[in-house]
Amino acid sequence: MTKSEALRLAKLDYLSSADKVKSFPFFWAGFILVGDDSPLRSNNYWMWGLTGLAGISAVVMFVYFRSSRSRSARSR
Repeated sequence: MTKSEALRLAKLDYLSSADKVKSFPFFWAGFILVGDDSPLRSNNYWMWGLTGLAGISAVVMFVYFRSSRSRSARSR
């Protein structure tokens, strides 16, 4: 589907689940499509790989800093 169709469906989905106050156009009308309307290609494997690499890097950094913090607490 095109990006404008996807945006329209997203707005309709939002409106169907929003309460009375959140359904005012102030909350959803600002999302507009500017530029190319063609559908996104699904063969962007490099983007998935980059996202996975970033996720793995975040987990490795979290484990490293958590273990270094516990090592410094034990050495005190």
